[in-house]
This record gives sequence, C-alpha cells and structure tokens, in this order.
Amino acid sequence: MKRIYIFLFVFILSCYCIQKTAHAQIKIGGSGAPNPSAVLELESSNQGFLLPRLTSSQRDSIAGPVDGMLIFNVTLSCTQLYSDGGWACLGVGSQSTNFPLRLTFDEIAALPSPVEGDLAYDKTFHCLRYYNGIEWLCTYKKTGDTSPEVTAWKTNASYYGSNAHRIAVSPDGSVYINSGPGNRVSDGNLAKYDKNGNLLWVRVINGAVKDIQGSDLDVDSDGNVYMVGSFDNSANFGSTSLTSYGGLDIFIVKYNSNGDLQWLQQAGGTQNDFGFRIAVDASRNIYISGVADGTAGFGSLTLNPSSGGYFIAKYNSSGVAQWVQRAGGAISGIAVQGSGALYITGSFGGTVNFGSIPLTALGGSEVFIAKYTSEGAVLWAKSAGGGQNDTSTSIAVDSGGNTFVTGDFSGTATFGSTTLTSNGITDMFVAKYDINGISLWAKSEGGSSGDSGSSIAVDSDGNAYVTGTGYFTEGTLLLTKYNGNGTVQWSEIAGGTGTKVGSDVALSGGSDVFITGFFTVNAVFGATKLTTYQQHEVFVARYKQ
Repeated sequence: MKRIYIFLFVFILSCYCIQKTAHAQIKIGGSGAPNPSAVLELESSNQGFLLPRLTSSQRDSIAGPVDGMLIFNVTLSCTQLYSDGGWACLGVGSQSTNFPLRLTFDEIAALPSPVEGDLAYDKTFHCLRYYNGIEWLCTYKKTGDTSPEVTAWKTNASYYGSNAHRIAVSPDGSVYINSGPGNRVSDGNLAKYDKNGNLLWVRVINGAVKDIQGSDLDVDSDGNVYMVGSFDNSANFGSTSLTSYGGLDIFIVKYNSNGDLQWLQQAGGTQNDFGFRIAVDASRNIYISGVADGTAGFGSLTLNPSSGGYFIAKYNSSGVAQWVQRAGGAISGIAVQGSGALYITGSFGGTVNFGSIPLTALGGSEVFIAKYTSEGAVLWAKSAGGGQNDTSTSIAVDSGGNTFVTGDFSGTATFGSTTLTSNGITDMFVAKYDINGISLWAKSEGGSSGDSGSSIAVDSDGNAYVTGTGYFTEGTLLLTKYNGNGTVQWSEIAGGTGTKVGSDVALSGGSDVFITGFFTVNAVFGATKLTTYQQHEVFVARYKQ
C-alpha cells in the first residue's frame, strides 16, 4: 500500500513539473523576471547575440530550413531570413560599401534566385553587374554583346626574355606561369595562381651560376604540371639536384598540383643543349622539342650529331624516354591530339627532310607543319610562305585533328590555294589545315608596322584564340578570336603607355581565356590598370566570354 502512495505522489509531481516547464520563460543576462510575452529574453549592455555564421554553400546544406530561420551569411555579409522557400538579406545598412553587394564573379554567379534588376559589384572584373533575367552583365554591356570582360594581375617575376614566359591552365582554372629569365642571368621559377590571381605557391629552380631557363610548360587533367628548360653547371629543384654533362643541358620536371616534385629527368651531352617546347597527351606521355648541338643522351637513348641540331623526343608518364629523333627545321611549336598524333611547326631554309618527305623553301625562310604518329613516324609535312622571311611560332590542334598555326610573314605568303599580302613590314597570319594537312583557310592581320602572332589555342568548339603584337594607336597587345571558318568573333587590344607584348595564350575548362606577356610603364586591361617601375614586368590577363 505504501508503494502505491509513493508512486501516485511521484506521478502527480512529475505532471506538475512538465506543465510548468512547458510554460517556462528564460532570461539570459540582466536581472529580474523575463518579459511575460517572451519565451527567451536576452539582456546585455555590452555584448550582442551572435547568429550562426555560415557561407552560402554551408547555408545551402541546411536540411529542411523552415520559415523564420536566421543566419549571418559571411559570403554576402548580411543577416538572412528564410521565408517562402528562400533566403533573403535583411537590409543593407547605411554605409555605402554595403550596397550593392561587393562580391567576386564566382560569388555573384552563385547567388540564389536572383531577380531581374538585381545589382552586385564584381570585384574580379571591376564592374557593376545587373541581372537581366538570364545572366549577370556588366552595366556597360547590352544583351547579346559577345565581347569578353577582362581583368589582369602582375606576376611575381620581372621580365628578362619573351621566350621565358609561358602559361598553362588546369581544368579547375588554376594558372601556371614559368617566369625564368630569357637571357639566362638568374634563377627560374614556376608559380601557381588561382583564376583570380591569388598566388598559391612558387617553386624556385636555382643553381651555382644562375644560368637556368624554364622555356615551356603544360598541365594534365589532374593539374600535374610539366616543365622543360635548360641549365648550366648545376640546378637545384628543392632537395634534388642535376649536374650538367658539359655546357647547357636539358631538364624535364613534373610537379603535382600542390607543387610537390614527382620526377626529374636530364638530357644532353658535352655541348650546349636546349629544351624549348613541351606537350602532354591524354595518357600523360610527354613530348619535347629543342636543340642538341652534338651527341646527346636521353635516358638510355642516344641522339647523334646533325646540322641544325633540332630534335623531338617522347617520354612516358613515368619520365622514361621512349624515342628521340632529329627534325628538319627550327621547331617553335608542338601540340598533341588526345593520346594520338603529334604536330610540330616552325621555320626552315633551303631543303630539309621530315622522315622521307623533303621540303624546299622558295627563298629566305618558310613555315613548316608536320604530323607524326605517337611512335614518331612522319605522316605528312607541308610548307607555306613566299620568297621572304616567314615564321611560324605556335600550333594547336582540335578534337577532329585540324591544326591551327600562327606567326608572321613579309610580302606575300601562300597557304595552299590562299595567298596573303602584308600591309607592313610583317603581318600576323592564322592558318587552318585539316587532318590530312590540306590547307582550309588563311587570314592575315596587321597595320603598317611589324605585327606577329605569338601563340594560338583552340577550344572544344573549334574556335581559335591568337595573341601577339600589333602596333596600333590604342595599344600593342592583341587577342583575337576566330571561329572554325576563320571569321573574327572579337578582337581585344590592351591600352596604356609603353610596350605590351602577348607571349602565350591558354584556355580553361570553361569559357575563360588567359594570356601572359610583359609590359613597360603601364598597361590597361578593361578597368584594370597595371603599373611598373621596373624595366619590364610580367602580367596575366583573364578574359571571360
């Protein structure tokens, strides 16, 4: 009986406590009872209530948000309320810096549920953007305007020679620059930036006599970066060193996306040897070109002496040499198609041979384009030009095996059935060939002075992008986009005073086009002005289509 009374007492007391708790009020800070209309009251004279601080991506990962939920969005720098199925900022404050939102381009593109007329200031491309119901446009552009937006930054190295500055872009938009000196008077280095110009890491290559040049680089689909160049005496790649066999030797190096050394190879002999160009195929085989004056070793392979000394070589993904052979002309560009064919371009004089195919120049120097199998067999070789000095500087190949080349020519130059005539000392040319080496079209561009194409790249739709030097009144650096039929889609010129030269162009996996080069005094890219107090300085420009 006693147990029954105890049970009833505990049961009644519990029910009373539960009922009281359900109606309880809580006060944090201050003294006295909480306001009778509030479940929770916070009181303080010198502290605030801190909402959960989340990025936009963290906010979007909240499972099942309900109306009335509050957070502070650190991406947008505003307090947000969840209501009617979406998040809205609660006011913008009185400071002019709070409105419109000041975000990077990527942050603007990620804004949820924008409505027509919304405004945001783009800190990447330095323009006020408005949402037209379809996309975010800079206010100076109208719907349908296909010209690119541009921003730019200076790199961490001074300019010493145009051949020393090359660019490669990984699928995620990371930008790699090799900025070793072209006149071989200092250390070389490799730098990685994000697509907004923030420096991620630098790898310095130094040696006893500061005679190191990184000439070219390429990246694979995982962001591993490969570089070729030359060194004298010795070269230090972090804790790993190379010693020259005599004169200058060639190095080929691979780093992963974090800048960690993966492998390092050396090639050359007792005379001067140079590595100039590099390309990586889809299977991560590496192809290089360069000059070897005498007998040169490439791993277990030997390259015999030859007049001119130009060569191409293939390494597998582990850095082991597969084959090496002489080429007939001075190679200035190299490209690969997937895991298949290898293409080279350059200039030659007199008569030269590519395998069993002879080419003869009409006079001066002419352009050559040659195609090889992945095993080094020559499939075809073509020449183009006229009776004066014509130079090819760069080559690119699309997914269908069509090749695009650029360079400069004087007087008249013939590409297949198309003859071009220069307007000045030299003009830039762009030419396209099909998979069998048949000329499809050729275009020229230039004024009354000297104009030249430095580099060419092709996107997945077969559009070609060419950078180089054009001497116009508005500026000297030129970037032009051609469609697959050779029609100009847009052309951009950098402004400012002094000299501006584009040395290389590369494409991201999206719609961005990156170029690098050097400038003197100042250079203007859209709303971005770069200034240097040195003799020359290296830039990177990003064009968003």
